[in-house]
Amino acid sequence: MHNEEEFYSFTNITIHQFNVLRDMLGPYLEKSSNRPSLPSVLRFAAVLNNLAKADSAHKNALFYSIGQSTLYAIVPEVCDILSTVLGQRYLRKPSLEDFKRVAEELTGLDFPHWVGLLDGKHCSIRKPMHSGSAYYNYKKFHSIVLLAITNIHKRSLIVNLGGYGSLNDAFTFNNSDICAGLEKSEVSIPPPELLPGSEALVPYYLIGDGGFPVKQYLMKPYTRVNNMMPNMEIFNLRLSHVRQTVECAFRSPTKFWVVHQKELCWKLSTSEQIIMSTICLQNYKITIGSREERGFVNH
Repeated sequence: MHNEEEFYSFTNITIHQFNVLRDMLGPYLEKSSNRPSLPSVLRFAAVLNNLAKADSAHKNALFYSIGQSTLYAIVPEVCDILSTVLGQRYLRKPSLEDFKRVAEELTGLDFPHWVGLLDGKHCSIRKPMHSGSAYYNYKKFHSIVLLAITNIHKRSLIVNLGGYGSLNDAFTFNNSDICAGLEKSEVSIPPPELLPGSEALVPYYLIGDGGFPVKQYLMKPYTRVNNMMPNMEIFNLRLSHVRQTVECAFRSPTKFWVVHQKELCWKLSTSEQIIMSTICLQNYKITIGSREERGFVNH
């Protein structure tokens, strides 16, 4: 398959991006393989196709001339490698300088010291055995909750996956690694600084929706519906505008990796590996795509 458009439709990455990934992951794919008769590049392509198209196991296995049992075995293997190896490169915990860079990029949106969007998403899964109603959410399907901090370039900065679908955003956030890191200052959000031309000492902060709690590092819209003052309404409108500007970043894995748009019919640990692998892949695509635009070809 050498046609660029056809290749992209099957794998959701360009031929160049695939080749870079193949070289990067090749040693890990070879080392983990218990199926020496199945080339690592074929295993990799089959899993990418599964993430990008979310076809049935029967159709996917038939296309690559492999057994369905083989496909079921290689998906968790390859996704684990993707999330581990790519995560170390493209989902590293941001430094203080990284957050300051994000704030500078968002300056034009008139929310100084804003360092990212905090959002949550319900990822549809098959009901885990013996789980009762723990994963059954208010939208009436079983899910695990993905919490993420994203920037304006559609890149995930910090991710927390695995919250029960039945729990609300505030509870999920308060019990997440993201919240723990922020509360203990393990997440390097810059300390408060003076605004330009002002004597006001203002903290750096995230923006979330009304379901999240108010924190010194987390801003949300006013949620009181009745008797809202005009300045509150204006604030909410402006906040809504900037949230919508960045919110598309959080939806990128859902939009580009069709596997997110269907129920994940795997055991829970494999579903989590699949979700994390698409997040790491999306960050990889953003990084490599940016380098390609600037004329660089190496990773």
